[in-house]
Amino acid sequence: MYIKNIRIKNFRGIKDMNWTIKSRLLAIIGPSDSTKTTILDAIEMVLTPSWNIPINDYDFFNGQVNNDIVIELTIGEIPKELLTEEKYGLFVRKFVLENDIDDEPNEMDEVFLTLRLTINEFYEESWKVVNNRSDGKEINYRDRAKLNMGRVGENFYKDFSLTRNSVLNKYGDDFREIDRIILNISRNNKENFKLEDENLKSIVDNIKKAMGEYSIAPKNDFVTRLDIKNSDLNRSNISIYDGEVPIILNGTGTKRLMSSAMNINQMKNNSIVLMDELEYGLEPYRIRQLLVKLNELSKNGQVIFTSHSPIVMLEMQCTNISICRSYQGKTTCLNLEKDFQDIVRSSPEALLSKKVIVAEGR
Repeated sequence: MYIKNIRIKNFRGIKDMNWTIKSRLLAIIGPSDSTKTTILDAIEMVLTPSWNIPINDYDFFNGQVNNDIVIELTIGEIPKELLTEEKYGLFVRKFVLENDIDDEPNEMDEVFLTLRLTINEFYEESWKVVNNRSDGKEINYRDRAKLNMGRVGENFYKDFSLTRNSVLNKYGDDFREIDRIILNISRNNKENFKLEDENLKSIVDNIKKAMGEYSIAPKNDFVTRLDIKNSDLNRSNISIYDGEVPIILNGTGTKRLMSSAMNINQMKNNSIVLMDELEYGLEPYRIRQLLVKLNELSKNGQVIFTSHSPIVMLEMQCTNISICRSYQGKTTCLNLEKDFQDIVRSSPEALLSKKVIVAEGR
């Protein structure tokens, strides 16, 4: 599966954008505030398996909520189970850039689905599969989950404990026995733990006095007990350790690389993988190592990441690089041609900067 085209309107710093993507492994480069991360966020919002997403006024371009947020992804190599007539097979299309061109595919045409996310001023979200021949069909979060999108390296601290959205959950099958053991520990603590403290006794005495003034009396007696709450002791308290030391105490680069490795290992073939600032916290040799793995993953799917690193530029083919620019809400992404390879090798910093100075002679 791969993204062929992305259109964005009125989302954060992007008023208008229409970009045809030409690579399965793609580095989006550019200076700060060129909306690189916004592009990844937009892709994630369209493909999220969640039934809703957090939105506020500042997610609309310039806070202008009277203009709907509209994000469209045109995607190829869709899982076959989503292409039946009962699902979205009647809404397949050939790739066309304009909305008024006939997009009915012929037998020789590669077929695509276009997913459109619309968010209005009331934060009401609508996901549809659309084409130029109809009003489209709603696509639910369960079907979006089958599109195999993953955001790697984002909020990586959660991946070392069995929290709700941790990748560790994908490495196990059934956690009911673990939940039972943890609940028993909580119940045993409640029975065996006695709270004997003068401050707590004073609190209870004051409560009795206050309640007495309103003629409210307990059926037995006011006391303090250890309460059981879901947030107190549960699966999220289980973390991965290196001997006696929790992995969360490792360096930022090590943690981010470990989180990326765990997530990538769980990615299925035909996945779309998103990664923001690939080089963050990583030494040069680890950047190269991660790029090798991402290149392998892109052969049966697609990998899109942002970067500010000359090392990434040196390791990439120039045809896998896109330069992102944003001016007054208009975002453009320039796909480099193979003729730029010598420049990428000799002066990668030039492509990462806002401007360059061209001079004659030494």
